Amino acid sequence: MASRPSQQYNQQIESAIRGAVAQRRQRLKQHSGLAAIMNIPLQEKAGAPPIRRIPIQIRKPPPLPVAPKSGLQPEPGIDTADYEKILNVIRHEGRTFETTPRTYAKLDEEELRDVVLAHLNGHFQGAAAGEAFRRKGKTDIRIEDKERSAFVAECKVWSGAGEVKKALEQMLGYLTWRDSKASLVFFNKHVAGFSELPERLRSAIADHPYFLSETKTGSLGEYRFLMRSAEDEGRRVTVHVFLFNIYWKE
Repeated sequence: MASRPSQQYNQQIESAIRGAVAQRRQRLKQHSGLAAIMNIPLQEKAGAPPIRRIPIQIRKPPPLPVAPKSGLQPEPGIDTADYEKILNVIRHEGRTFETTPRTYAKLDEEELRDVVLAHLNGHFQGAAAGEAFRRKGKTDIRIEDKERSAFVAECKVWSGAGEVKKALEQMLGYLTWRDSKASLVFFNKHVAGFSELPERLRSAIADHPYFLSETKTGSLGEYRFLMRSAEDEGRRVTVHVFLFNIYWKE
């Protein structure tokens, strides 16, 4: 037979457990009432179809910096992440051209530019403009914010390494002090021996007097160069160059 102290201890334990259970039930009841008031479904309905979240992201051109005070170096008007997004759109479109050259080889330079431009506008809310006046002429592609250019690109049909210097200087002539990232996009429509063109393109830019250095991209037909401005030796411009092959012979 259990001793009297043991009986008292067991009674105390039982009382404590019953009290804890009662408190737990009261808290659950309060939570259930709160859920009913807020109409929050805490339990999935049997047979209900699963709900898949669709990621929607609005892409906007990044805000550009104000003009620097005297003595300060100008900052880039577009950050690296947004620059890479723009280049990825151009890359995707150009490689699409390459997979269906028969469709795109018949287009002229401006028509090829317009297709790329339409794709860019699908990603940057209509901010991409073509044949837009910029300093010394009309640039093929411009993505800007509040009349301050963020990205400038020129599209050219390949016509020989001798035209690369001219295209580069044309593109650099469109840049303002706010711009530090740009692109040249070449389409080969007429040369069957494409394998020789990438090195000819790379050499033509590396030999340019504004050339400073090259960063390897790891992709055939893509090059990235650091150039200096023709008007300001202290200003640096990153130029990403694409060469897409859309040669087609019936």
